[in-house]
Amino acid sequence: MQIHATDEVEGVPLLEIRALFRQAGLNGFLSARSIRRRLLLTKSKTDRLIAALRRMGLLEPIGDRREASAAEDEWQLSKEGVRLRGARAAKPLRRETADRLLSELLDRIKALNSDGRFLARVHKAVAFGSYIGNADRIGDLDVAIDLVRREPDFRKHAEANNRRVNEEFERGRRFDSILDQLFWWQREAMLFLRDRRRGLSLQDYAPIREIVDASPHRVVFQKIRPQGHSECPGRPTTNAH
Repeated sequence: MQIHATDEVEGVPLLEIRALFRQAGLNGFLSARSIRRRLLLTKSKTDRLIAALRRMGLLEPIGDRREASAAEDEWQLSKEGVRLRGARAAKPLRRETADRLLSELLDRIKALNSDGRFLARVHKAVAFGSYIGNADRIGDLDVAIDLVRREPDFRKHAEANNRRVNEEFERGRRFDSILDQLFWWQREAMLFLRDRRRGLSLQDYAPIREIVDASPHRVVFQKIRPQGHSECPGRPTTNAH
């Protein structure tokens, strides 16, 4: 998806909305309160913006609350909202730059998977979008990341995540909701993998799986679990469709 710096929704630059969607984390949950605070809007303008984003198909009510209309409800990104989150507005990348970004990402994936301090592991990474092809100039390097819990026991995982959240509180980090805290184990891993690299767009694989799998893509990393073994080191693959 391509956006332009001059695009707006209800007077709010689309680039700021994209940044808002990226700050929503892997779960893609937003509330009117968090939108007002992050975009510095009045309540009435927030209500109009949410209504516009719903009409555009970028936001939808969480779970089965499809008839909800109150602006104070929590919302989640739709599939189109997830696409906007990964939209590009920067200048095209040279292919050699994108290749370097991918190589560095694979190094960080291996580092994360071998570092027990992280509560997540990368199970699979899939490159998609304009990178799949032979053009010399492409958009952002789009990679969908499938994260799994390092600790299979959910109770132990939740306790570990709570400890990490408390550590972040002590460092001064603010969380907008309890959901942001519950999914910190994923967010922390994605921040490490992104490494603030311009031109690298990472997305949660789960909500866009159908879109990615139905389009040209390449599995660039996957943890292989041979029969009779619990897990073995991951290795990049090059399956393309």
